[in-house]
Amino acid sequence: MLMQNPEERPIVETVFREHDENHTSLLDICEILYDGGYRTRKGKRFQPSTIRGILSNRPFYEGKYKYGDMGWVQGVHSPILPLEV
Repeated sequence: MLMQNPEERPIVETVFREHDENHTSLLDICEILYDGGYRTRKGKRFQPSTIRGILSNRPFYEGKYKYGDMGWVQGVHSPILPLEV
């Protein structure tokens, strides 16, 4: 079963909040994360491409996972984000 990494949850929440609610640019989201003391798993600054990757995995953060040719299906892992309506 997939498990949430509690250290990464605030990063995901910040990325989606800034993108969805504040319409913040990817570069500015990188700066917000850096200013908040967040780094990538390798200890580096976030790059716009990394933020784009997080945003492209929205269904995963909503509790879904990719299943073969079926695309995204509901998973059993706890979502970080509420499902989009």
